[in-house]
Amino acid sequence: MPRVWPWAKAHAPLDTLPDFLRAETFPLCFPYDGHCTPSGHRVMARALARCLRETPLLAEDVGCGAGGLLMRGAP
Repeated sequence: MPRVWPWAKAHAPLDTLPDFLRAETFPLCFPYDGHCTPSGHRVMARALARCLRETPLLAEDVGCGAGGLLMRGAP
C-alpha cells in the first residue's frame, strides 16, 4: 500500500460538486460518455488546485507553476 494511502483516505473524496455548480461555461461533460469537455477539465483543475492550496502537505510559499509542486520536507 502506498505511503500516501492513509492521507488520501482521510482527505478523499474531493467534493467538486460546488465547483461544477458555480461553473459559467457549458457544457462541462460530453452527453454521450460523461467525460469532461475542456470546460469541465478547467473546473476540475481549479478544484484540484484549491484542494492542493488548502492541504498541509504543500509548502506555503510554493505554487503549482514553473517547476511543479514541492512537498513539505522535500529537498
